[in-house]
Amino acid sequence: MPSKPVLIEHAQKCLTLLTQIHDANGRIIRRGSSGSGPWGRILKDTYNDICETCHKRRLGTVPPDAYFDAICSEPDFTTVCTRRWELGEALDDYRSSLNRVSQRSPDHDDLERLIRRSVTQPNLSPPELDTAVGQAIERATRTLTTASEPTTGGKPTTGIPTRERKPIPQPLWAIGYAILSFVALALAGFVGRFLVTNLSKLGESGVSDKAYFVLLVLLGLCAAAFLFGAMRSVAHLRGSHFGFTLELGGPVVVAALVVFGGFQLTAVPGEFTLTVRLRGPDPPAEMAKEASIVADIEGRRDAREFSGLGEAVVPGIPSRLRNSDIPITFQSKTYRVRDSKTLYRIPPNSVIYIEVTKIANDQ
Repeated sequence: MPSKPVLIEHAQKCLTLLTQIHDANGRIIRRGSSGSGPWGRILKDTYNDICETCHKRRLGTVPPDAYFDAICSEPDFTTVCTRRWELGEALDDYRSSLNRVSQRSPDHDDLERLIRRSVTQPNLSPPELDTAVGQAIERATRTLTTASEPTTGGKPTTGIPTRERKPIPQPLWAIGYAILSFVALALAGFVGRFLVTNLSKLGESGVSDKAYFVLLVLLGLCAAAFLFGAMRSVAHLRGSHFGFTLELGGPVVVAALVVFGGFQLTAVPGEFTLTVRLRGPDPPAEMAKEASIVADIEGRRDAREFSGLGEAVVPGIPSRLRNSDIPITFQSKTYRVRDSKTLYRIPPNSVIYIEVTKIANDQ
């Protein structure tokens, strides 16, 4: 019958292979995030297809392909494909030993199932594999740490007297954190009122995003102080993306979520569509006949004709130009701009009205 040290050896071998896969896959993700050449496609492709095609190319059974010519020769792809295959073989040996062990080990059993079901069996893309391998490495490390601790009466014994870990006392009483959160909320209210009353000026100066960030930071501090100081809450956040792992704990979790969520929920598209409408003494369809505009959008000049509804649509306006003045020239054989205006401010609703009058009326 296999002994417990044999299971530890299997788990250690799996951890070594997982680490090699994680490192090589992380380098592939970083190159793929650049989006240049064939690497721009790699993040959406899956390893089962890549590994199978690269194997057939080495056997000479598939025709040449520029994409696979570029990636199949990369050592990192060879490492991921080879180590995943070796990991599958190691899991078979791991399972065989688990089936023959005299005393069932739930930790090792769960570890083998997790690696098989999340890493070796699914057809994963590089970002998906990064998440799955990161979770498997964490589980394997925890299993080995637990297995390597000799126990007496259910508690680890290391030969060194141990002391019970005491929680670190907080510097303030709950009422102190409640007052601190109230002060942060009051400051957030003051900043929010300042933003609302000076929105146009902030937009013109280009600092509205920075002022909004200050508001979110104050709200995050308010939430963190109230939940973790006054309410004695706990939180833990861990994420992995593009080969990098971020782990947060305590009040900073809520503060970070408030700031991140504030920007995500209020995010605006990078571009918007501008609509120019005609106003005048005649129906829109009449004023729009043979009429057009020329709009200067930073480095580009856009000419647009009016539709039968008296509207001209200019797409692709950068969001930073909202609430800014742009030059617009109205062209028509029958109508002219009433006040000879050439600069128009883009309002929040992205609709500009041009007042026109008949040229015949001025003669």
